[in-house]
Amino acid sequence: KFNQDANIARKFTIKEGSSASADDYMYAPVSSAEIIADEQTGVQSLRLAGRYPSLGPDACAKITSILTSRNDSDILVVQPIMTIFKNEECTDYKPDFKVHHELHTPFYGKGLLHVRVLNGNARNQYLEILQ
Repeated sequence: KFNQDANIARKFTIKEGSSASADDYMYAPVSSAEIIADEQTGVQSLRLAGRYPSLGPDACAKITSILTSRNDSDILVVQPIMTIFKNEECTDYKPDFKVHHELHTPFYGKGLLHVRVLNGNARNQYLEILQ
C-alpha cells in the first residue's frame, strides 16, 4: 500500500538475496570487452576499454582491481573495480583507458562474457572460443 491507502496498492514479488553480502563496488565505465590470446603462449587475457568519468581538475578515477569468476552456467563475470583519487595521485591520469588482465583459468567453449559497468547495467557478449 502507498502511504497506507488501500485504494493505492499493488502486489509484487521480492526474490530473496542469494548471499548475505552486498555488492559495494564502483565499476569502471567499460565500453568494450574481449578475450584475446597471445599467439606464442596461448595465454588468454581480458581486454577492457572505456572512458573514465570527468571528476573535475582535482580528482580522477582509475581501475584498481579486476575480479573474474566463472559460474556453472558458463558465464564469465567481470568486475572492473574503480577507485577515485585526488590531486597528486592523478598526475598520470588519462580519461581513455585500455587495460589487460590475464585470465588464470582460460575460457573455452560457449558462454557469456558479463562485465559489470558504472551505470548499474552490464556489457554482455556471447563467447565461443575453440581450443
